[in-house]
Amino acid sequence: MRWTTGAEDALSRAPWFVRKMASRRVEEHVRREGRDVVTRADVDAARRGFLARAAEPETAGDAGEQVLDQMSAQELEALVERTRRDSEAAGVETADCVLRVCGGAVGCPRAMVDLAGLRLKVLEVLEAAQLEPAIRRRRSGPILQHHKFKVSLSACTNACSEPQIRDFGVIGQTRPGIGEPECTQCGKCVETCRDGAIELGESGPRVDYELCSLCGDCIRVCPVEYLAVDRAGYAVLLGGHLGRTPKLAVQATEMATEDEVLAALERSLELFKSETRPHERFRAMLERVGIHHVVAAPRDGHPVRHGVA
Repeated sequence: MRWTTGAEDALSRAPWFVRKMASRRVEEHVRREGRDVVTRADVDAARRGFLARAAEPETAGDAGEQVLDQMSAQELEALVERTRRDSEAAGVETADCVLRVCGGAVGCPRAMVDLAGLRLKVLEVLEAAQLEPAIRRRRSGPILQHHKFKVSLSACTNACSEPQIRDFGVIGQTRPGIGEPECTQCGKCVETCRDGAIELGESGPRVDYELCSLCGDCIRVCPVEYLAVDRAGYAVLLGGHLGRTPKLAVQATEMATEDEVLAALERSLELFKSETRPHERFRAMLERVGIHHVVAAPRDGHPVRHGVA
């Protein structure tokens, strides 16, 4: 696919972090029309298409898909800002817990898991836990930020909601597999993979799952969907916090199901209520009693990664 100078100039006006995705969408449009040259008119048409769909009530919430279309830098910046505000609004803070949620719950294009659905179920678990009485039993003063149980949900490995520094963190993961069409040998998957986990053979890409971080980037850039979603799941992180002695959370599971995430959250909250001592952080309690109280026995092919005793 060849791009004219005018088309390249129009693409360069978009922020760098969406250029690859935007160019792929424009090329798909041109390819469907049986052409092999992208013009400025194609880029402008993609931008107009985005604006038209954004104005329709039934699609106004699909910002994650629409951002993949080409648009001006100003239009995209406005969309990113709106998504950020919506993401912050999706979070919750109560007297006993804090929930942070990334833009995947409101339409981030990188989301490949149902974070909006998981968010609702997590809220139900947090509400049912009734942590405030347990916190007040351990202290006589007001409940401050560092006394609350903090949860973070991220739809992809970019982890924008910072699950690494929360008591309980969730990161969406995507395992690449082979789809139906033949590989075109374009090499975009190799260029995109930051982990060096993909080699391009005669029959197509080969993924080294020992190196793969399950980010799904290779799936997004494949122009013919030769690489497709084999499985989607969640990593569960435990025990991250800031403060006087900051510690990053440890990854306890890989490719967990939604039910497994919720079960781990329920067990974490029960431990937080029953085992945490006065002035003790959730991480310190885990190091004392053991992570096995939160994470069930490993499933075949997806071992538990013990990061604390």
